[in-house]
Amino acid sequence: MLNNLEDYMLQPIAFINLHKGIRWVADHLPLFTPQDAADPQQMKSIAELALMYRLINRWHPTLRTDAFKLIESFLVQALCDPLPVYIVLQKPWHYNYYLGLYLIMRAAGHHNELWEEALTRLKSQGYPDILESSPYRKLENRYYHALVGIRPHHKPHWKSSEYRATTLGKCRNPIRLTTLESYSVTHTLFYLTDFSESDNSVPEKERKRIMEIVKTLLFHYWRKRNWDMTGELLLNSLALQRDDIPWFNNAAFDLLNAWRSDGALPGPSFQQVDIIMGSNDSLQAFPHLYHTTLVGILFCAAYLFHSKRGVVG
Repeated sequence: MLNNLEDYMLQPIAFINLHKGIRWVADHLPLFTPQDAADPQQMKSIAELALMYRLINRWHPTLRTDAFKLIESFLVQALCDPLPVYIVLQKPWHYNYYLGLYLIMRAAGHHNELWEEALTRLKSQGYPDILESSPYRKLENRYYHALVGIRPHHKPHWKSSEYRATTLGKCRNPIRLTTLESYSVTHTLFYLTDFSESDNSVPEKERKRIMEIVKTLLFHYWRKRNWDMTGELLLNSLALQRDDIPWFNNAAFDLLNAWRSDGALPGPSFQQVDIIMGSNDSLQAFPHLYHTTLVGILFCAAYLFHSKRGVVG
């Protein structure tokens, strides 16, 4: 656990950045709307926004600022658009892209009859089981379907064959992992720990092995000032209850102080784009800011949640 002085230093900065980040998101909601719903990649940002909403709603249910209410209204309204439903029924191989938004919102307590009918039809056709997916994507499907009660007994666990087949399950030395493989590590841990909940079910030997991997990757991406990966790895560290060591405090402090005054946290490609294009224009900058900002918001929310429960500090 962090000592009281360190926790005292981080908590107010995390609180301020949490609210700054939420305001930035609320100010940019139109940019989360898919411009072409037929392009499955364009569903990614709104599903990630829904994930942020669900987790903050769970960790901080009394957080009802005007900005947060705007985000909630935007997401609920997005569920009423029938076009993505029709598209996924015609192209069920894009199940993960389109159903992500609804499954997350359903887990947050929002139901929609049209999406429910689509879920039933796709399930009768064998989806998502018949999809060829990477091991961590299989964990993702298990996580969300267990979360919403479709398959409550299929929650991902440490002894599963899906986990053992992931990059994290097989990795012994992370030095040569690519960024894509590093994202596989962080997301595997998200699904196994319910996004930064403290997990006491991890066997101690496995916890030590995983923490060495997380620490090595964190040092690498922290040194590169890649706040996207740094934020995800700090979330993993909270879940593994390794917030008691100096490098966690130092990395968290640097991430919290990297926030822009407008409430956004720069992504790994933002500075380069800003220099080349001279772009602080919202439309141009958004793709290079939004995901890292969402990750940063989640880290602040998780850190404050753990502090409130006495897990940190």
